[in-house]
Amino acid sequence: MGGSSREGVEVTLPDSNPSKSSIALRRTAPDTEFSEKFVQGMIDRVAVSFYKYGAAADNYPARKNALASLQARLDLYLSTGNTEYLIDAANFAMLEFMHPSLPDAHYTPTDSSGSPGLVER
Repeated sequence: MGGSSREGVEVTLPDSNPSKSSIALRRTAPDTEFSEKFVQGMIDRVAVSFYKYGAAADNYPARKNALASLQARLDLYLSTGNTEYLIDAANFAMLEFMHPSLPDAHYTPTDSSGSPGLVER
C-alpha cells in the first residue's frame, strides 16, 4: 500500500475475474490531499450495488437517474452530516460520467479559465 505521496496505491476489488482484481492508482499529491478510505468506500459500495441491482450499463441511464440520485445524496449529507452520503454521491457522479444521461455529454479538459473556481465561505 502506498504510504508516501509518491507511491502507487494498490486497491483489491471483489471481482470474480482475476485479471480485473486490482487497480493501481498513481498519486503525486501529498497524503493529506487524498483519501484512500473514501475511494475504498466507493469501490465497496459499487461491488454491493452490482450484486444488488445488476450491471450499471443495464441501469444507467435508461432505468435509473444518476444525477437525481447524486442530488438526493448531497441533500441527505446536508441534512444529516453523514459523510457516507458523500461516497454515494461520488459513485453517482462516476456513474453519470460512465453512462451519461445528457445527449450532448462530453469530456473536455479545462484549465482554470474554464473552472467556476472555489466558493468562499
